[in-house]
Amino acid sequence: QIIVKILFYFSFVSEKQCASLSEAHAQDWDKLLKCAKVGTSIAAEVVRTLVPEVRTYLNCVDFSPPPNPSNCILGYIKIAYELLKRSVNGNINCLVDPLKRGVDFLKPNIAQIDELKCIQ
Repeated sequence: QIIVKILFYFSFVSEKQCASLSEAHAQDWDKLLKCAKVGTSIAAEVVRTLVPEVRTYLNCVDFSPPPNPSNCILGYIKIAYELLKRSVNGNINCLVDPLKRGVDFLKPNIAQIDELKCIQ
């Protein structure tokens, strides 16, 4: 009889423990899905706006990258240096304006990520 009572007690405790764990995992999945939805919408918007912004920026600094850059690190460093040099020596608004637009775009999305507490 005592063994039955002990088994009943352990089954009751394990039932409560499993229920609370399942509830906690359900909340984690819900949060994860909400954060993933926000993250994917941000990523999609960044990709959608990034290409035109880069094109506008390159036109503003009058830079056209070589059509077939060498596949070595030095070739990419030279291209990046030339772009940086034109950015600094040219119209600084070419660099500042796209950054301002990017910040304006990211502010509400960052607020949403903070509100959901996606990154803790």
